[in-house]
Amino acid sequence: MAQQAGITFTITGQYNMDAFKETTLKGHIHLCELRYKNLEQRLDNVEQRLAQIESKVSDLGSQIQSNLLEIKLVLEKADARRDVQIIATIGTIVVAFIGAAIVFVK
Repeated sequence: MAQQAGITFTITGQYNMDAFKETTLKGHIHLCELRYKNLEQRLDNVEQRLAQIESKVSDLGSQIQSNLLEIKLVLEKADARRDVQIIATIGTIVVAFIGAAIVFVK
């Protein structure tokens, strides 16, 4: 009998199936370990990326909220200025009517 890579061969060239199965099983276990480690690393990478995305979304939400507050303040100021413009325009029209009335009355 001769041995080659953990498999026992007989003189006729046949091999011991138990040794072959054991070698194959060890190889399979090793391959599964490598695949599992690879999957763990990939999941860790996904978790890191997800954490980064969550952080960016949170920051973006805060920034949007801040910008909306600024827009609201600008619109409130514009609304106040518009009220002043309307009052000034109405005042101008009233003064023009009073002036016209005085001219026509005389």
